[in-house]
Amino acid sequence: MNVIARRSLSGILAFLWLVLVVVFYYAGHKPFTPDLAFNLLSAFIQFLVALVLVSLAGGLGARLLPGIDLPPLARAALQAACGLGLFGLGVLALGATLGLKPLLAWIAVLLLGLFLWRDGVGWVGSARERGGFGGGGNPRPGFGPASACSMTGSCQIQSSRRRGSTA
Repeated sequence: MNVIARRSLSGILAFLWLVLVVVFYYAGHKPFTPDLAFNLLSAFIQFLVALVLVSLAGGLGARLLPGIDLPPLARAALQAACGLGLFGLGVLALGATLGLKPLLAWIAVLLLGLFLWRDGVGWVGSARERGGFGGGGNPRPGFGPASACSMTGSCQIQSSRRRGSTA
């Protein structure tokens, strides 16, 4: 198993550990209701969709700006910003011409996914290989993605609690 696969596996295992802890914590406590379960599942799905969209935007940016001489994380951020900006212009154009309906938005995301999935995976992989996203120089490989996922998951859980509260 190569180093990158080992780092990816450790990040995935850390994220799954976090999910298991949250699931068993909430399953064993009384305030766990079907509404809360639905909110947690909804937050997790929104988190996955956001990850996919950012990786597709990064892939689009990497395709448009391939040879920028910047540090790895700065290059990844600039490529993602460029891709997200183009996504925003595309949403504006679709909304202004056809009206943006959910089905049309999902079709656009699927088409982008078909054309950009290799670029998106390559964008994430290139940032990892050059030291970004928990790679190079990190004394605990996989800790960066795991901590980012845990912080994002915690924020998602808190926001789902606020949306479901009546206060």
